[in-house]
Amino acid sequence: MSSSVKNFTVGYNPLNKSNTFSSGDYLMGQVTFELTNECEVQSLFVKLKGKAQVSWTENYGKTIVTYQSKEKYFSIKQFVIQESMGKLMKCPNVILVHDLKPSSPCSTAVKL
Repeated sequence: MSSSVKNFTVGYNPLNKSNTFSSGDYLMGQVTFELTNECEVQSLFVKLKGKAQVSWTENYGKTIVTYQSKEKYFSIKQFVIQESMGKLMKCPNVILVHDLKPSSPCSTAVKL
């Protein structure tokens, strides 16, 4: 299918001007693709991963200490087109938009 895909984008809808999320918020967005010709698709899915990374240094006289940490919040496999029990789906030359609504973790910013 990759040779039949003209455009492919993943976007999200920010909840506020600072582009931050808190525990319990929903991350909503779109998966959009445009096909150059008709093709057959069994299934299509998007994998979402939420993780955080922080690093900072502190000076204690002549000693510099660096602190860092990483945390994984979620890993989700979201089907855009469900597997069709052995049948192939015909996909015309259209744009498909799909909402992704997983619960988001505590985070400070979003980067795609």
